[in-house]
Amino acid sequence: MVHGVRASTALFAPVDQAGGLVLTKGWPWLGSPGKLGSREVFLTGSRPRRFLVRGFNARTRGKVVSCDVELYDADHVRALLKAELTVAPNGPGTSVALKGSALPGLAPTSSMQTVPSLRVANEYARALLEQIARDIETWVKAGPATQAVSSAGEPV
Repeated sequence: MVHGVRASTALFAPVDQAGGLVLTKGWPWLGSPGKLGSREVFLTGSRPRRFLVRGFNARTRGKVVSCDVELYDADHVRALLKAELTVAPNGPGTSVALKGSALPGLAPTSSMQTVPSLRVANEYARALLEQIARDIETWVKAGPATQAVSSAGEPV
Protein backbone atom coordinates (compact mmCIF):
# COMPACT_ATOMS: atom_id res chain seq x y z
CA MET A 1 0.00 0.00 0.00
CA VAL A 2 1.29 3.47 -0.92
CA HIS A 3 0.13 6.26 1.39
CA GLY A 4 0.09 9.96 0.54
CA VAL A 5 -2.26 10.04 -2.45
CA ARG A 6 -3.66 13.59 -2.59
CA ALA A 7 -5.49 15.89 -4.97
CA SER A 8 -7.53 19.06 -4.57
CA THR A 9 -9.27 21.59 -6.78
CA ALA A 10 -11.75 24.45 -6.78
CA LEU A 11 -15.33 23.61 -7.57
CA PHE A 12 -17.54 26.04 -9.46
CA ALA A 13 -20.74 25.06 -7.68
CA PRO A 14 -22.25 26.22 -4.37
CA VAL A 15 -21.03 24.15 -1.43
CA ASP A 16 -24.59 23.22 -0.41
CA GLN A 17 -25.43 21.81 -3.86
CA ALA A 18 -22.08 20.06 -4.29
CA GLY A 19 -22.33 18.53 -0.82
CA GLY A 20 -25.89 17.43 -1.52
CA LEU A 21 -24.75 15.57 -4.63
CA VAL A 22 -21.98 13.79 -2.71
CA LEU A 23 -24.63 12.71 -0.18
CA THR A 24 -26.83 11.28 -2.98
CA LYS A 25 -26.92 7.48 -2.86
CA GLY A 26 -25.25 5.84 -5.86
CA TRP A 27 -23.83 9.10 -7.29
CA PRO A 28 -26.05 9.17 -10.40
CA TRP A 29 -24.32 12.39 -11.48
CA LEU A 30 -20.90 10.71 -11.98
CA GLY A 31 -19.89 8.89 -15.17
CA SER A 32 -22.18 6.07 -16.27
CA PRO A 33 -23.69 3.08 -14.43
CA GLY A 34 -21.13 0.37 -13.63
CA LYS A 35 -21.08 -3.09 -12.09
CA LEU A 36 -22.57 -3.79 -8.66
CA GLY A 37 -23.96 -0.29 -8.11
CA SER A 38 -20.72 1.50 -8.95
CA ARG A 39 -20.15 4.27 -11.49
CA GLU A 40 -17.85 3.80 -14.46
CA VAL A 41 -15.36 6.53 -15.41
CA PHE A 42 -12.51 6.77 -17.91
CA LEU A 43 -9.48 8.42 -16.31
CA THR A 44 -6.44 9.82 -18.00
CA GLY A 45 -3.00 9.37 -16.55
CA SER A 46 0.22 7.81 -17.75
CA ARG A 47 -2.00 4.94 -18.95
CA PRO A 48 -5.63 6.03 -19.60
CA ARG A 49 -8.11 3.36 -18.53
CA ARG A 50 -11.61 2.58 -17.29
CA PHE A 51 -12.35 2.38 -13.58
CA LEU A 52 -15.32 1.78 -11.34
CA VAL A 53 -15.96 4.25 -8.51
CA ARG A 54 -17.99 3.79 -5.36
CA GLY A 55 -18.80 6.51 -2.82
CA PHE A 56 -20.14 5.47 0.59
CA ASN A 57 -20.26 6.39 4.31
CA ALA A 58 -21.24 9.98 3.52
CA ARG A 59 -21.25 12.32 6.51
CA THR A 60 -21.64 16.01 7.25
CA ARG A 61 -20.15 18.36 9.79
CA GLY A 62 -21.53 21.84 9.38
CA LYS A 63 -21.10 22.74 5.71
CA VAL A 64 -18.35 20.14 5.19
CA VAL A 65 -19.40 16.89 3.48
CA SER A 66 -17.08 13.91 3.28
CA CYS A 67 -17.34 10.30 2.23
CA ASP A 68 -15.20 7.27 1.54
CA VAL A 69 -14.33 6.56 -2.09
CA GLU A 70 -12.95 3.41 -3.66
CA LEU A 71 -11.56 3.14 -7.17
CA TYR A 72 -11.71 -0.32 -8.76
CA ASP A 73 -10.19 -1.94 -11.81
CA ALA A 74 -13.12 -2.06 -14.26
CA ASP A 75 -12.21 -5.51 -15.60
CA HIS A 76 -11.24 -7.36 -12.44
CA VAL A 77 -13.34 -5.46 -9.86
CA ARG A 78 -10.60 -5.18 -7.26
CA ALA A 79 -9.93 -2.08 -5.17
CA LEU A 80 -6.95 -0.01 -6.32
CA LEU A 81 -7.42 3.24 -4.40
CA LYS A 82 -9.10 3.97 -1.07
CA ALA A 83 -9.59 7.60 -0.18
CA GLU A 84 -11.70 10.22 1.55
CA LEU A 85 -13.46 12.86 -0.55
CA THR A 86 -14.19 16.19 1.14
CA VAL A 87 -16.35 19.05 -0.14
CA ALA A 88 -15.92 22.22 1.91
CA PRO A 89 -16.42 25.97 1.76
CA ASN A 90 -13.30 27.87 0.73
CA GLY A 91 -13.94 31.57 1.18
CA PRO A 92 -16.72 32.46 -1.23
CA GLY A 93 -16.16 29.26 -3.24
CA THR A 94 -16.07 25.52 -2.78
CA SER A 95 -13.08 23.19 -2.58
CA VAL A 96 -13.03 19.47 -3.16
CA ALA A 97 -10.17 17.24 -2.01
CA LEU A 98 -9.24 13.59 -2.16
CA LYS A 99 -6.70 11.90 0.11
CA GLY A 100 -5.93 8.26 0.65
CA SER A 101 -3.81 5.26 -0.30
CA ALA A 102 -3.12 3.24 -3.45
CA LEU A 103 -3.11 -0.54 -3.43
CA PRO A 104 -1.09 -2.87 -5.66
CA GLY A 105 -2.32 -2.90 -9.25
CA LEU A 106 -2.91 0.82 -9.75
CA ALA A 107 0.62 1.54 -10.92
CA PRO A 108 2.13 -0.47 -13.77
CA THR A 109 5.10 -1.44 -11.58
CA SER A 110 4.39 -4.74 -9.90
CA SER A 111 6.65 -4.12 -6.91
CA MET A 112 4.78 -0.95 -5.84
CA GLN A 113 8.00 1.05 -5.61
CA THR A 114 7.05 4.07 -3.55
CA VAL A 115 8.04 7.03 -5.77
CA PRO A 116 6.80 5.78 -9.17
CA SER A 117 3.65 4.27 -7.64
CA LEU A 118 2.83 7.45 -5.73
CA ARG A 119 3.28 9.50 -8.92
CA VAL A 120 0.91 7.25 -10.88
CA ALA A 121 -1.58 7.05 -7.99
CA ASN A 122 -1.64 10.84 -7.74
CA GLU A 123 -2.20 11.12 -11.51
CA TYR A 124 -5.30 8.95 -11.24
CA ALA A 125 -6.45 10.73 -8.06
CA ARG A 126 -6.20 14.10 -9.86
CA ALA A 127 -8.04 12.70 -12.89
CA LEU A 128 -10.78 11.25 -10.64
CA LEU A 129 -11.15 14.51 -8.75
CA GLU A 130 -11.34 16.48 -12.01
CA GLN A 131 -14.06 14.09 -13.26
CA ILE A 132 -15.99 14.46 -9.99
CA ALA A 133 -15.71 18.27 -10.12
CA ARG A 134 -16.69 18.44 -13.81
CA ASP A 135 -19.71 16.14 -13.32
CA ILE A 136 -20.91 18.01 -10.20
CA GLU A 137 -20.64 21.33 -12.05
CA THR A 138 -22.51 19.92 -15.06
CA TRP A 139 -25.26 18.47 -12.85
CA VAL A 140 -25.69 21.74 -10.91
CA LYS A 141 -25.85 23.81 -14.13
CA ALA A 142 -28.44 21.43 -15.61
CA GLY A 143 -30.99 22.54 -13.05
CA PRO A 144 -33.62 20.79 -10.93
CA ALA A 145 -35.66 19.34 -13.83
CA THR A 146 -32.84 17.04 -14.91
CA GLN A 147 -31.73 16.28 -11.35
CA ALA A 148 -34.70 14.11 -10.43
CA VAL A 149 -33.44 10.92 -8.80
CA SER A 150 -35.37 7.80 -7.90
CA SER A 151 -35.19 6.20 -4.47
CA ALA A 152 -32.66 3.74 -5.94
CA GLY A 153 -30.28 6.63 -6.66
CA GLU A 154 -30.69 6.55 -10.45
CA PRO A 155 -31.87 9.49 -12.59
CA VAL A 156 -35.55 9.29 -13.59
